[in-house]
Amino acid sequence: MNVFRSMSMVLCYRPHVYDIVVLHIAYAGICSTKDDRGDGHYIISRSMYEADTIKRSEVERCNSDKINEVWVPTEFNVDTFTSAGVQPSKLFQVGEGIDMYGTWSPEAAKSIEADVMAKLGINGTKAGWNLMSLFKFERRKNWKGLLRAYLTEFNKKDDICFYLKTHEGWEGNPEKWIKQYLRELISEKVINAKQLPCIFLVDSMIDAELLPKFFGEMDAFVLPSHAEG
Repeated sequence: MNVFRSMSMVLCYRPHVYDIVVLHIAYAGICSTKDDRGDGHYIISRSMYEADTIKRSEVERCNSDKINEVWVPTEFNVDTFTSAGVQPSKLFQVGEGIDMYGTWSPEAAKSIEADVMAKLGINGTKAGWNLMSLFKFERRKNWKGLLRAYLTEFNKKDDICFYLKTHEGWEGNPEKWIKQYLRELISEKVINAKQLPCIFLVDSMIDAELLPKFFGEMDAFVLPSHAEG
């Protein structure tokens, strides 16, 4: 049986019809069939939303004959989609994946020999206490709240360093926006430019296999996000 062609990554494309196609939709909207090439017998839309309802146009797409099932990760999504008008018979709660193989365990991180800090160009920068956050650069990740909290709580006398691992999202270049926001905080006298604590913006890419090692270098992970999808 030929299954699971993904929107974001064509796992196995052949010029014939698949039994099942799962559309992992983000930018195109909930239950969008924009990326459906008509090569599937059975279409599943994997969707999620952090608000308490979805748009009428999205409800209509979910209920259309083009979508056979709608997979959502939480009971909250089941309730909100149903309340909005999506047919309950189409909705299935399918949780996010879990790490069954210990990829992110501390022991696994220790076994990675590569010097991830050197690969990221931040070797020798660690302090007595090291924090990190990892997210796509966009407003709902609350990067402004994160920076404001860190920069007002600590100063250069504190033995601490914060590593913001991010990459360009909907809002464009992270360095540009962060520098602009820091200037605003300084002009408002919220922070003192001469007393800033250690902080690094890490926007270079890193192999997924090395991420556990990067996490292992840290003492704490900070998640300030307004919402996670």
